[in-house]
Amino acid sequence: MAGLGVSVFGIDVSPKMIELARSAYPDLRFSVGSMTALEIEDDALGGIMAYYSTHHTPPELLPVVFAEFHRTLAPGGHLLLAGHVGTGEHRRPTHGYGGHSVSFTSYRLPHTSSLSC
Repeated sequence: MAGLGVSVFGIDVSPKMIELARSAYPDLRFSVGSMTALEIEDDALGGIMAYYSTHHTPPELLPVVFAEFHRTLAPGGHLLLAGHVGTGEHRRPTHGYGGHSVSFTSYRLPHTSSLSC
């Protein structure tokens, strides 16, 4: 997107992921932050891309995340949201960056044909 002239930046809760992003894309801006408390002014964004970003968020916190998206999106702004669908909570062991063993929980939500704010 930046290559097309769009002003972009990234936010992640993990300082290590921010470090990796800055290393891979040194000309872009990345900050440690949380989707539940975005340090962004109201109506400031033309778009949000939350691509496989919310599936580690417990379902009871999703209304807070979506309220932050709504608050920070300018009128007519767009949200690109992608994630896993299904049911229930899934805990998986895997390997993280650097080959470290990690375990994480993914919350799958049933598919809906539309969302409303």
